[in-house]
Amino acid sequence: MTSTILLARGTTPGERERSIDTIRSWAREHNAGIHPDTITDLYEWTESNATTATANRDDEYLFIVPGDETARDRQGPDDPAAAAINKASSAAAANLIVDSLAGINIDAVARIVTQDRVRVHDATHALTVHPVTRDRDDLPPSTRRALEVLAGTADHADALLAGISWNGGRPPLGCTSDGARLAPADNYDDVCRVLQRVRDDELSQTEASNRLGCARKTVGNALDRPELYRLD
Repeated sequence: MTSTILLARGTTPGERERSIDTIRSWAREHNAGIHPDTITDLYEWTESNATTATANRDDEYLFIVPGDETARDRQGPDDPAAAAINKASSAAAANLIVDSLAGINIDAVARIVTQDRVRVHDATHALTVHPVTRDRDDLPPSTRRALEVLAGTADHADALLAGISWNGGRPPLGCTSDGARLAPADNYDDVCRVLQRVRDDELSQTEASNRLGCARKTVGNALDRPELYRLD
């Protein structure tokens, strides 16, 4: 029997519920081998029993990352994300379904895909990483780069478009914040074009600040992050 391991996250009950909804919707649409009602049952058990992990007799597992404060009051693994990956690694040809690859250890993903034949599913982006041929000890470079973007570990424009972690404060020029994630603002492409012209000595920083409606210092700070704005 193929094991199914689920990984959901959220620091509040509402966030955890949304994470589970994402996984449940993906499972329903893609015939993932686990019934959506089973996902609900597993989740409700973790909430009512204040734990970070549970399983049933059908070899289906749910791991919950509830946030540092909540985790101290729960039984179960201290690092549910690592525990989920280890469980998938130890099972035969398992399915690991995560709400999102954002923040996931990509080295660990590469290991379980290449060495343990695990299929990794990102429910948010409807993306599946399939096992590669056995003579490879790592993912193809293009696949690894794409996963780094989704995980938010690549601090460049593509990672921004996927949504990179943000700890608060004013977002960078051309960006907005959605909870704890950065996202491109409506003027992001315009910002990239103007900054590139400054980089090419076609505009001064003062001219760029006038066009973008910001301070000259803000333009200078943006130019210090060329990878975020796709600057050559």
